[in-house]
Amino acid sequence: MNSGVAISVLLLGPLIYYTGPRTPYLVALPLTALLLVIPAGNWLQERRLEPGERTPDLGVIRSNPHLFALGVCLLPLLVALACGSLAGIPQRALFALAVVASLTVLFGYGVAIRPEISKPVVFYPSCGA
Repeated sequence: MNSGVAISVLLLGPLIYYTGPRTPYLVALPLTALLLVIPAGNWLQERRLEPGERTPDLGVIRSNPHLFALGVCLLPLLVALACGSLAGIPQRALFALAVVASLTVLFGYGVAIRPEISKPVVFYPSCGA
């Protein structure tokens, strides 16, 4: 995996330089389209759901209401960031909005998730772990 990343970085620079900034997307498009072959061909042999089973699973949302609320709060920030970028808002304002969105995620996960998951984990080799 690391060698693939290194090779792609080495090839991407000359590709952009000689052919333009849109070419890497055209190169990546068929490779990412290959990911559609697995579900389209049903390679995992999954059974189709019955019509009564094709409803949204609201139990997941009900079991994690804080995380769902965090996502709902974050969505307008991301939409505003994308619209602001398209509208040509000054870079400082977009940066401030991106900082607000990042802090919302950071503090939101710190509050919404159990502390043993959201806080940094420190590994002590002397504890025998």
